[in-house]
Amino acid sequence: MTRGHLYIAFSKPYERTGAYSVKALRRYSDLPVHVLTDIPARDRDELWYELNGVTFTHFPDSTDLTNRQVKTMLHNYTPFDQTLYTDVDTAIMSPDFKQAFDIVDKCDIAFPYYEGSASRNRIATAVYQRAVEAFGLRPIENILWVYQGGVCVFNRNDNVRRFFEAWNEKWRVFKFRDMPSLMATVHTVENVSVGLLPHGFGFPDSKIIQHFYGWKPPKTSLIPPFPKLAPDERSMRWKWDKSLKRWRT
Repeated sequence: MTRGHLYIAFSKPYERTGAYSVKALRRYSDLPVHVLTDIPARDRDELWYELNGVTFTHFPDSTDLTNRQVKTMLHNYTPFDQTLYTDVDTAIMSPDFKQAFDIVDKCDIAFPYYEGSASRNRIATAVYQRAVEAFGLRPIENILWVYQGGVCVFNRNDNVRRFFEAWNEKWRVFKFRDMPSLMATVHTVENVSVGLLPHGFGFPDSKIIQHFYGWKPPKTSLIPPFPKLAPDERSMRWKWDKSLKRWRT
């Protein structure tokens, strides 16, 4: 059985951020890494050449696939039997990240789970209310129940294939960020065992895998600052200015 870490790194800022995320992983593990990216080899960040055990799948500009389409069909792109997927704006903070594989030994797929007050997150509540209406789920009252899509671990099997196909189908209906359709998939797909990763996985204050959500400044120097991009942006116009130490267009 093969185990590995999978990333999606579409656009230059996220491709560079992904290299730093792998560098953080390498402090604790030589786990094989596979990166799905639209950046050709000649344009990739130089840090990649310092990292061992990394392979790439390149999506040329001619393809109409977006990062969300790829993310909701990850089972088609992973080379591993058991896959730990994280967004590139994550940092492995402990060797205990391997506990994720122990969890998925007992289920088909697992995600971090967040439950909070809807009244404190009105924008997210409005988005998820639209998802509830689109997919016929029970209405959100005061509790915002969210499976975090930025970190997951899954097996290669028919149940996981059906899960991702259902997620992709729902994403195509809702087409925004991926978590509203993920929420609907978890609560409607049948005969798939969905496990939970503990709070140590996938949140800005997590002690095992920190996730910065693509818009919160990283709390660790392991991940450099990066610009906020719109969902599915694939622009090559971003460049890292070494003298200014920031992204510019």
